Amino acid sequence: MFLLMSYGILAAMMNEILFSTHIFFVLSVVCGAALLGQNAVQALVCVYTVLANLFIVKRMVLWGVVASGSDMYIIGSMCGLLIGSSLWGNEFARTTARLSVVASLFFWALCWFQVAYVPLPADSMHEAFALLLARMPYITMFSIVAHYCAQICTITAAGTVRRYMHGWMQALGLIGAMVFGQVVDGIIFFSGAFGYATPITVLAQMIGMSVLLKMFCIIVSSPLIMGALWCKEQGYVQ
Repeated sequence: MFLLMSYGILAAMMNEILFSTHIFFVLSVVCGAALLGQNAVQALVCVYTVLANLFIVKRMVLWGVVASGSDMYIIGSMCGLLIGSSLWGNEFARTTARLSVVASLFFWALCWFQVAYVPLPADSMHEAFALLLARMPYITMFSIVAHYCAQICTITAAGTVRRYMHGWMQALGLIGAMVFGQVVDGIIFFSGAFGYATPITVLAQMIGMSVLLKMFCIIVSSPLIMGALWCKEQGYVQ
């Protein structure tokens, strides 16, 4: 009976178990890339950004809430940027962010070429590719716009917090500014990608889950950054 109950719980929580394993794998690869150097981290962040734009079309239920398949890759890219900026400075983060935008545009161009080909009558896969890749221009555009607007909102809100708040209130205010920026990012990104065909309740769940996961990323990245800095002090990271 106990084994049957355990199996039932595992079956019911399969998505959550897979998600936890997926996050662990994604973050482990980020740590491994940091040991290889800044070029490896830059390449990995670009790959994660492209995968986030591609797998946003995948949706599943996590803890009773609708989530996007791109969330774990966004977490991986954010952690890569945070660890990279701690190891090699803010210029690394700015350069990597620009490279990720270029990589997204490059991937969109490649998708357009694949969809634009006139297929053979016997090509049964063309409709599947067209259905998946034809949405990339919209997704890429809204991804870039959402990221830019989120940065503007975060910087503006953080400036206001620094001007009017001090001490521990300022620390809480800065966290609030970061959350505000990620909410703006989620609203623009998910509304642009799914708004025309998705109920607003589902959109709200996807945005909320995305923001929560990004906050989780910020919490988890703190010990990872400390570990990366220790590795740098020991000479394991150049």
